[in-house]
Amino acid sequence: MLYSLSIKNVALIDNITVCFSDGFNVITGETGAGKSIMVDSLNLLLGDRTDRELVRTGTSAAEIEGVFCVRDKNTARVAEALDIEPDDTLIIRRTVTADGRSMIKANGRTVTLSALKRAMRYLVDIYGQHEHQTLLRKESHLELLDSYAQSGLKDALRLCGECYAEYSDIYGRLHADWGSPGERERRMDILRFQIDEIEAAGLTPGEEEELQKEKRRLANAEYISQNLQLAHEALNGEEGGACEALAVAVKALEEISRRDGSFEPLLERLRSVCYEAEDISSELDGAEDIEDPAARLEQVEDRLQLIKQLCRKYGADIAEVNGFAAAARLQLEELANAEETVRRLTAQCAEARSRLYKACAELSRLRREAATRLESELDTQLKVLGMKSAVFKVRFEDMPREETANYRADGFDEAEFMFSANLGEPLKPLVKVISGGEMSRFMLAFKSIMADSDEIETMVFDEIDTGISGKMAQVTAEKMAVIAASHQVLCVTHLPQIAAMASAHFFVSKSEDGGKAVTRTETVEGMDREREIARLAGGEVTDIAVAHAREMLKRAEEFRLQLRQG
Repeated sequence: MLYSLSIKNVALIDNITVCFSDGFNVITGETGAGKSIMVDSLNLLLGDRTDRELVRTGTSAAEIEGVFCVRDKNTARVAEALDIEPDDTLIIRRTVTADGRSMIKANGRTVTLSALKRAMRYLVDIYGQHEHQTLLRKESHLELLDSYAQSGLKDALRLCGECYAEYSDIYGRLHADWGSPGERERRMDILRFQIDEIEAAGLTPGEEEELQKEKRRLANAEYISQNLQLAHEALNGEEGGACEALAVAVKALEEISRRDGSFEPLLERLRSVCYEAEDISSELDGAEDIEDPAARLEQVEDRLQLIKQLCRKYGADIAEVNGFAAAARLQLEELANAEETVRRLTAQCAEARSRLYKACAELSRLRREAATRLESELDTQLKVLGMKSAVFKVRFEDMPREETANYRADGFDEAEFMFSANLGEPLKPLVKVISGGEMSRFMLAFKSIMADSDEIETMVFDEIDTGISGKMAQVTAEKMAVIAASHQVLCVTHLPQIAAMASAHFFVSKSEDGGKAVTRTETVEGMDREREIARLAGGEVTDIAVAHAREMLKRAEEFRLQLRQG
């Protein structure tokens, strides 16, 4: 849930903070007052790319901050995406400078744009006029269906992706350019050289790290040796040391303990210290001195240089270099036995394609089941929104044969949304038959279904009421109120019916301050809200218009009360 949105130095906005309720929030105002700027600012918190033109003229940077309350089920997801500690409060701050640079912080920690996008998809979904295009693009329909099906397709999609990767690898090797015998021999010579060079080096995992440690020790060999000698002499030198002094102390306590047993514990402790000191002295005395540290240091540096050269040619580290050698050996074997390799790869490719086809067919079956559920749910939602004769279908292409299928990592399905708004009209592609008013209601129905399946916490509707008026405006308002009973809803609208249905109403206005246009926001209540709804209803705020607005608010309150009572 979006608790508050603070915007500073963005376009017409100087400095505003809006605190939203957890139910139905509506934003109204004159055209050009800055409502869209608020939505654009929120989009920046969700991961949109920056535009330096948004920075208010005469200022060095724009700053947008959103405070989100995160539900339990999304806390871990958001924390993982942002690589931060889990918390039920998330503060996103984004700064955009006048020269286009951007900084994003989540709970005080700098995060990347891609991480922000991944995290915020769990919290907020903005749906505006521009998103008509997503629903109207055939290539988006399969992705939308998969988003609806969610966990029902998770395992099937994963298996399909794995099978596709296996098939693509074998297919690529099978159809590689094997070349003429002479070309194969030249390639084999290069591979042999590479393999020999790596094998001659005999690299072992972790070797580079150990060599670096040894290098540091050798570089300080003289210093270490001197101090080892000092420590040994301090413990057990020719003229006496700590070990001899401790032995004297032990003997003295032994004499005391024979006369007074209360000193026995101290004696035991002192004996332990004495034994430990003698052990340390022995180990220091036996510490191996390097006969020629300079020569060994040169050997270590030469070895590190060899590893560096091989990593520069074959991989980022020793593991990758050895992996390169393994792959080269496989390729060498395949080239040396080209005809046999082609036969073997042909058989493997057929087997892999068969596994891929079965995985794609199972995924397609699950998708078709999900499509049937989506059709049923959407038809129900459309009827609630007054489209009683509307029919929605997901049309799939016929199941292809294994040999001719167009395989992808997400299967071989091709799907398109089909629609009929009127009784007796045949189903046709959605893009060709849906009107503006129908599209607005279709979007509302679709997003209400998707929000439940995605567990989205906050839904933002940005002026999707195009072509809606009269009775359908009231139905749309009631539908939004139903959604707001389980989700936070933010709606930018020009419709009085929707404005009246909200539990919190924010008015955006534009004025002049110091020779510049400035956007302001305020919460409208009581008479102010009645006057704003009257303005939305007819433009002129008359006593009759205000009375009508008051009646609309009363009916809206009654409807919300019915929802709360179930």
